[in-house]
Amino acid sequence: MGRGKCEVQLHEKAKELRKTETKAERLLWEELKNRKCGGLKFRRQHPLLKFVVDFYCHEKRLVVEVDGSVHDDSNVKERDENRTYEIEQAGLTVIRFRMTRYFRI
Repeated sequence: MGRGKCEVQLHEKAKELRKTETKAERLLWEELKNRKCGGLKFRRQHPLLKFVVDFYCHEKRLVVEVDGSVHDDSNVKERDENRTYEIEQAGLTVIRFRMTRYFRI
């Protein structure tokens, strides 16, 4: 049985996001890829539930998000909170990094 329309769209969105990653995402990916971080496998711009998360480690059920200044907007903050809640309800842990705080870019 094939993928549903929404699933295909989510995978296409993830593919596009991989092509347009931010500098902070690129820097973090250099540290996470190829099991460089504690031997754990991370995926970038990974479709998860109805979202595309920045980074995901299945072994630890861990989502890592890198937030830029757009996340300061109250509407975006609310969306992020709802998204985090849904992901955590699925038994995953979400951690967020502020791009400007942790990355010198």
